[in-house]
Amino acid sequence: MKTEIIQHLQTQALGAYSVSTDLPWTSNGEPLYQLNPKVIYVDEPQTDQEVIVQVLNGSDVMKTTTTIGVFVVNDAKTLPTDYDTVKTVLLGTKDTSLISNAYDRECDISTSYDDDVIITSVLYRFTTIT
Repeated sequence: MKTEIIQHLQTQALGAYSVSTDLPWTSNGEPLYQLNPKVIYVDEPQTDQEVIVQVLNGSDVMKTTTTIGVFVVNDAKTLPTDYDTVKTVLLGTKDTSLISNAYDRECDISTSYDDDVIITSVLYRFTTIT
């Protein structure tokens, strides 16, 4: 699902923002996304599985929730004019048709401040039944 999110974001009109295929890793205690403002980073998916129906032959019905974090940093004093547009695109990404098998799609957007930057964090949750 990470690839699908990146593909979707790369096709959107993001103005001064770009999408990185790098992971938002940490170097010397500093996350990469904090070093590169106006670059959108997509983290690796985290998966949680839960048995919904236990079947004797071992082919249980599973509920799988995949969580993916997205991060972008801006100067907190002067936000770019297209910041609200980017937040709208990030919110709408949960509904992209590239992710076709999720029956439940959730998105939380939060902001935090670190010195003179505003960190926008997006958390997607996609739930499937298999």
